[in-house]
Amino acid sequence: MTKLPKQVWLLSAVSFFADVSSEMIYPLLPLFIVAVLGATATDMGWIEGLAQGTVALVSAWAGLRSDRYRRRMPWVRAGYGLPVIGKAILAAASAWPIVLLGRTVDRIGKGFRGSPRDALIADVITPEQRGRAFGLHRALDTAGALVGVILSLTKETSRAQE
Repeated sequence: MTKLPKQVWLLSAVSFFADVSSEMIYPLLPLFIVAVLGATATDMGWIEGLAQGTVALVSAWAGLRSDRYRRRMPWVRAGYGLPVIGKAILAAASAWPIVLLGRTVDRIGKGFRGSPRDALIADVITPEQRGRAFGLHRALDTAGALVGVILSLTKETSRAQE
């Protein structure tokens, strides 16, 4: 059994931390949008619908471009960088349309990184390592989501006790 390449471990770790940051914010976002910014349920539907539609369209496009030019890293870098910008926009939001912009920028990043990242992992492993490599990536990605939710819950619980 050969070791997985360091690129697989690095991409898995980056996915872990990206999911920690996302899951710390997104469970609380509907409350912020409705209670603080005064948006309606329809506004929430627009925000989430556009965000999910963006991921679907951009994922296909980025995957095709990545395969055509065999350049994966620019897509992966942009895919992990754009959500940072999207979250900064969310932090500055004073109205729900700004949240719509921030959420869309974040989801464009998710669309940019998904297919090229998976192709990059596939490029650096042997067929015998495929299950372990993608299993590790999914495990760390899911663990990041769990840690993010726990951290946000812990933070909110400690605030409520003060």
